[in-house]
Amino acid sequence: MLSRLLFIAFIVLTVSLTVSAQKKSNAMTVPGSTDASGNEDDQTFSPGDKMIEFRQKMRIKQEMEDFRELVERGETTARLSEELLKSFAQNDRLASNDAEKLNNLEKTLKKIRKFLGGSDDEASEQKPVSLADALEKMSKISAELKDELKDSTRMTISATSIENANDLLELVAYVRSNMR
Repeated sequence: MLSRLLFIAFIVLTVSLTVSAQKKSNAMTVPGSTDASGNEDDQTFSPGDKMIEFRQKMRIKQEMEDFRELVERGETTARLSEELLKSFAQNDRLASNDAEKLNNLEKTLKKIRKFLGGSDDEASEQKPVSLADALEKMSKISAELKDELKDSTRMTISATSIENANDLLELVAYVRSNMR
């Protein structure tokens, strides 16, 4: 009788451990999830869990919004560059309100470069010969940057876009140093 009781207890224990192991293997951890305080928190969810689906949808929605803002920044960059070129063509110099446009252009370019994962390591070999030349190059490169950002997707990183942003930041510094 005691041997039967021990045998049944052993079977029950083995089955319960097997079931417990299967439940843990079906669960998923959500990498990179954070709790309210911003700490990493690897929570486990079972497949098909509404919470994990909700988090993924929110992450995708945020990525799409960030990409839309990036494209808008590219358009802003092209617009500001064109306005600076027109202002210089009309007055043969840049006015004080153009300095504000130049600052906005620089801030926008830094945001674009940061979003794309670039840094200011590289220096361009070609320096402009005049302020007019710098503004023309700035307008041309910013139009290329805008087109490059529009043609990309939220899942891609373009080395050309990073290079264009760096070139534009150098041109902004050149224009700022040569304003009359």
